[in-house]
Amino acid sequence: MDSNDWKIIASYTRMEAVADGIQVPIRPDIAKEAGIKFPVFLTRGVYDKYVLVPFDMPHQNEDGRLWDLLYMFSLSARRCSGADLKFGFCCQLPDKGDWTKYEKVCEGNRLLREVTLRAVIGPLDLDDPSPAITILFPDED
Repeated sequence: MDSNDWKIIASYTRMEAVADGIQVPIRPDIAKEAGIKFPVFLTRGVYDKYVLVPFDMPHQNEDGRLWDLLYMFSLSARRCSGADLKFGFCCQLPDKGDWTKYEKVCEGNRLLREVTLRAVIGPLDLDDPSPAITILFPDED
């Protein structure tokens, strides 16, 4: 069977993932400010954990947290020639015992976590091959 004869039996587009809240599109202006020229999407888990401001940290703001994550991604991406990379950044979070295997204490401060995330570049959607970046946990697809 030639690959051109394959029939798609199921698909889930990025547009559907955004509509379902599985992926969060990032405003182009903030991505551009961080040095990123392609559309960027975060998985809901990454967005909720590292971009949303924790209730007990009102001195922070969402745009600042997002910019930190995107800027550290952009620095790593400049040194990467592949379509998949892991990168790290530090994020302030309350020490509530909700640490993941992708986090460790940053600079000896338990309120500051060094986080490892993954970024992949691929098509924007099934019907649009233009490049887009997805930032996710290292074991997410």
